[in-house]
Amino acid sequence: DAVMQLTDIAGRVVTEKKLEYSKQKEPFGRRTTTVDISRLSPGVYLYRVVQGGMMIAEGKVVKE
Repeated sequence: DAVMQLTDIAGRVVTEKKLEYSKQKEPFGRRTTTVDISRLSPGVYLYRVVQGGMMIAEGKVVKE
C-alpha cells in the first residue's frame, strides 16, 4: 500500500489518502485517484506518494 499526502506551500499536510495496492491492478505509476479539494483555499499544493518509506511520485496541484 502507499500513502498520498497533499501539503500546502508551508509544508503542512492538508489531506492524506491511503492508496490500496492489488497485484491484479496496474502499478501505482499508472493508476489514478481522486482527492476532494473543494474545502481548500485557492493556491498551490504539493503532493507526494510514499510506498515502503520511499517517495515514488511527486508533483503539484493548482486550485483556482
